[in-house]
Amino acid sequence: MMKLHFKASLLLVTFLVSGCTNTPEYHLNDGILISNATIISASEDENIRSFEGHILIEADSIVYSGKELPKIKGSYKTINATGKFVIPGLIDSHVHVGHTITLKDEHYETRPELVKSYNEQLPKSYLYFGFTSLIDLDLNENTRNRFQKAAIKPDLYSTSRGVRYFDGYGPGLFPEHLRLKYFPRWIYDQSQLTSIPKDTDLSEHTIPAVVEQTIKDNAIGLKTYYEKGFGGVFDWPVPSDSLLVNLVNEAHQNNLPVVLHATSSDAYKKGLQANVDIFGHGLWHWEGSKLNPNPPDEIKSIYEEIRAKEKYVQSSMRVILGEYDTYTWSLINHPDIKHVLQNDFIKWLKSEEGRWSQEELIALYNSVIKDSTQSKEKYLKTFNERVIRTTKLAYDNGVRLILGSDSPAQEGIGNVPGLNGFLEIEALSEAGVDNKTIFLASTIRNARAFNLQHSLGSIKNGKRANMLILNQNPLLDVKAYNTIATVIVSGISYNREQLSATYNSQ
Repeated sequence: MMKLHFKASLLLVTFLVSGCTNTPEYHLNDGILISNATIISASEDENIRSFEGHILIEADSIVYSGKELPKIKGSYKTINATGKFVIPGLIDSHVHVGHTITLKDEHYETRPELVKSYNEQLPKSYLYFGFTSLIDLDLNENTRNRFQKAAIKPDLYSTSRGVRYFDGYGPGLFPEHLRLKYFPRWIYDQSQLTSIPKDTDLSEHTIPAVVEQTIKDNAIGLKTYYEKGFGGVFDWPVPSDSLLVNLVNEAHQNNLPVVLHATSSDAYKKGLQANVDIFGHGLWHWEGSKLNPNPPDEIKSIYEEIRAKEKYVQSSMRVILGEYDTYTWSLINHPDIKHVLQNDFIKWLKSEEGRWSQEELIALYNSVIKDSTQSKEKYLKTFNERVIRTTKLAYDNGVRLILGSDSPAQEGIGNVPGLNGFLEIEALSEAGVDNKTIFLASTIRNARAFNLQHSLGSIKNGKRANMLILNQNPLLDVKAYNTIATVIVSGISYNREQLSATYNSQ
């Protein structure tokens, strides 16, 4: 017995010694150690874990995350995160970095200083609110190049140019001579041949051709559209069932997830029939009175099918809620607007000329809504309520919500980039979505929807070093997302105040 006991003790000592000897030692050139933090992250199967520990960053990657303080040699700086919370950088999977709020094409000529002011602050505005990764769902090369020149910026991914339908949503908003110029990537049905200009090279507008163009642009997905006119405001043609199905099939054969712009029950049904992966908006339009905020029974059935087929939905509540903010121009008084727009741009928004988009929206509602017995504001408030109720219904039925703010969705003040993403988080919470789901929707679930989970969405060795250090716990209160102390993007840390539009004016 003594010999066996001695042998067992020797094995234990050997194990302990070898364990100490094999403890990894990290040699850093220009790294970051985040120490003593509460680390909150989720696995790919959406299991959220929270623990006290340390994170080690080298270059743009996470090389260590764990409870034990690692052995480190070389050059690095330490961020003491005692009492703070470290989470993955947020992902907004529905942005348009080429759209400038409240600026028309003519202003690019007459007010170039405003264009410059807006574009200079834009990347930092997203970072100010913790969005370290963006997915632009209709990005052209010139805009991408301009954005990438910024010294401080989030990671930018895209679905390249959206695949439009000839004369449909998008092109149908512009005069005929500008449609093909502004929307070069489109497909068509045979029934439209007589309407297409005769000098058009139709070989560029076949389904294989547009998918190939999308792939060449290094896109991570494909965006397309099914929009008849936002509940009767407009009247646009939509793709045939077979055209949409064939486009989705071609994209899937090339490993591209498909995002469908869809806002109505009809569009959602078409998307399910075509097997799209992501619905790019919430469901706001259905048959019946525009003053009825209650979703009909068929909406619940649609959500049940979405859950069963494991599709994703970008609620994009701020599209509608932001339209109300443009109608009232109330967002100009938000205390955080000074952090995402430079002072000269805020002055523009307060001027009579800068409020042109409010005037145009009011005129649009006056022309479309003929009911003189009800105020236009009542219609707007009803749609706000629709957004809240359908989002809650989707959540209650187990739909996989992901955060996509559609910033900016319109030309008014309602979708100020960066701030709009935080307002989307607040809107989800106010609609009844729980804090854990919001955390998942903003991080790992968003990454999975676009096949980015191997590099984004969680704090894990080998992933990109995109993360936030917060002063409060976002699993307890979503307002914690607005208590950022430090933003780390691509392995570089910034104090939040460095990202504010007020920083250079101090």
